[in-house]
Amino acid sequence: MWQWITAINHTNMKNVLSTGITSSSQQPYTKTTHEWYNAMSKDVAEAFVKSLIPSSAYTGKLVILSGCELTGTNPGLRTVSDGWVWYSGEIFRVNAGTFTTGVGEVGVWSINTVATNLTFSDNASKPVHQERTFVISNGASGSGLFDEDSTSVLTVITPYEQNKDGVITISFQIGTWNMDSSPTRFVTIAGIADTKIVELSAFIISDTGSGVYSKPIDYVDILSGSPTLSGIPSGSIRTSGGVVVIDRVTGGVFDSTDYNSTSQNRGYVVVKYLP
Repeated sequence: MWQWITAINHTNMKNVLSTGITSSSQQPYTKTTHEWYNAMSKDVAEAFVKSLIPSSAYTGKLVILSGCELTGTNPGLRTVSDGWVWYSGEIFRVNAGTFTTGVGEVGVWSINTVATNLTFSDNASKPVHQERTFVISNGASGSGLFDEDSTSVLTVITPYEQNKDGVITISFQIGTWNMDSSPTRFVTIAGIADTKIVELSAFIISDTGSGVYSKPIDYVDILSGSPTLSGIPSGSIRTSGGVVVIDRVTGGVFDSTDYNSTSQNRGYVVVKYLP
């Protein structure tokens, strides 16, 4: 008689032994074995991602492990490169592609599932083989799992950047920020202790209509004819209890209509920290 196990331990790494299988002693392939294989792949994926960033930082977030580079502007033609992401305990493939946003639309992330049915012993046709990918397409803000400029979309800059001190580098999207009207932006980096951070920086992206360029938040404008604050850093960055605080100074480079759009990601925070 086949034995069905109703509970699978998700805390220990799993394996399937084949040493007991012989021509005269065949192993039954039960639902429990099927679920065991699924749990095995999830455990491996989670162990990999936990080696990159703490679980408290990625819980409920979309983590871009590689690729997935977005180009183009809204509204208009957008392109995403091939890559891989982590979400809710699983690693997903992202296939390269294009989509077009209309007025008021942004890129939104969602899961696409394609299932293949198999015929069971009772002749019932049931979905068994699934191919699940993460896709980004055009849509209204909030209509998918994540907007493209959400602060819940994290990017691991390298699969695992490590020097002799074991420093890990990750980036966080700043999200939308009208710098012309609001001098401060808060970006959550939960799970990374202030005392573990060894380097912190922020890069600001200008509005798409002004000729896109990126500058560090502490950019110093020393060109002739520049504002009265010429020679003084245009902003600052600091951490406070798991939150990055970015400030721009009044009258500086970022206090401008070149940085007032609320339809694009304003830039990135880069954090280097010790595990």
